[in-house]
Amino acid sequence: EKESSVSFYSPPDFALPPPKTVEYRIKFINGAPDSRGWNIERRNAQTFVSIGREPPVDLDFQHESISRKHCILQYGNGSSGPGFYLYDLGSSHGTFIDDEKIESKVYIFLEEGSKVRIGHAKKYEFSLTSTITEIDQNAEDQKVNYSPPQWRLPVPEELNYQLEIISNGSIERYITLKNVLKDQSYATIGKPNNATTVTIIDKHPSVSRLHAVLQFGLLGKKY
Repeated sequence: EKESSVSFYSPPDFALPPPKTVEYRIKFINGAPDSRGWNIERRNAQTFVSIGREPPVDLDFQHESISRKHCILQYGNGSSGPGFYLYDLGSSHGTFIDDEKIESKVYIFLEEGSKVRIGHAKKYEFSLTSTITEIDQNAEDQKVNYSPPQWRLPVPEELNYQLEIISNGSIERYITLKNVLKDQSYATIGKPNNATTVTIIDKHPSVSRLHAVLQFGLLGKKY
C-alpha cells in the first residue's frame, strides 16, 4: 500500500491520487529514443513523486546541483485544475520549467510536454506524458449531465434571443432561444443520440454528446 506522506513532505489539501484510467510517464529528454520513460505507478506515495539526490526518494538523480530532497511532482485538483503540480522543496540550485526557475515552496501547474530541469542537471531533463488506458465511466456520465450554477436566472420574456445557424458563410436558419430553454435559463448543444439532455442538436462528427451550454444569469455585475 502506498504511503500518504513522507518525513520531509506532507501533501496539500488539494492532493488526489492520479486517475487509474491514465498512464503517466516521466520521459527523459536525453534518454534513448525508444525508451517509454518512468511510469509514475512506481512511486511510493499515493499522490506524489519525490525527486532528489538521496533516498528515500522515488527518483534518485546523482548530480552535484541536485539537493538531497529537491522537489515534488504532486497530483491534485489545485488552483489550475486537476493535474500535476511541481513543488520545489527549497533546493539550493532551483527547479525549472522550460528554463524558467519556479518559486520555491509554491505549487506550479505542469503542462504536459513542458521541459523540467532539476538544478543544472541537463542529463535528467524530462517531460510528463500521459496515455488513456481505459474509459472512466463516471467521468463519461458527467460529460452528459449539466447542473446550472447558483448565479443562473430565467431569461426575461422581453429578451427575444435568436441563434444564427451559419453554413459555408451564410445564415442557414434561426433558432428562437426561448423555444429550446431548460429551466427557463439555459440551452444545451450536442449530438442527437442524447436527446433527453440536449435541446439544440448538431450532427457534425466532431460534436460531443453534450458539447456546450448557453447559460443565462448574473455573474458579477454582468448578465
